[in-house]
Amino acid sequence: MNIRLKPCVISHYAAVCAAAILCLAALIGAVWAAPAAAGEAQPGKTAANDKIMPRYYHCFDHNVRLPVTYIETAGGNFYAVLLVEGKQIAMVRQAVRQEQPADKSALQKYYYLSLDEEHNYRWYPEGDKGRLSFIAADNGAGEHSVYESCQVLKDK
Repeated sequence: MNIRLKPCVISHYAAVCAAAILCLAALIGAVWAAPAAAGEAQPGKTAANDKIMPRYYHCFDHNVRLPVTYIETAGGNFYAVLLVEGKQIAMVRQAVRQEQPADKSALQKYYYLSLDEEHNYRWYPEGDKGRLSFIAADNGAGEHSVYESCQVLKDK
């Protein structure tokens, strides 16, 4: 699938990536609130081995584009920043352990969980696909689908 982005979409995407980087800086500052030992990364600075991977998904069930920026820190932490319905949502990766029926060995899967309980989203990436759900803050509220069939847009 070849999709060409218009210049206004590309500039919007660049703005979303810049906002995601600012969100990451705030997130790193909160994580590194304790004084760092000599030689460790300092708040507000990213290590040379940090990875920032912007992606654009097209969610076919609602015909929307969903910008997602994945962040992997040199310390082994994983984050995602999504732009959902005009709101920037910072998320942290959560591991889920599942059993494979054939050989009973553990298969590691993951999803991203919103850091803000008021905007309690969950992002489930799997390969080039993903889905987004929301859980209301009410006690006993179930998980509701927001975008079910999202596919990474390949920029060529």
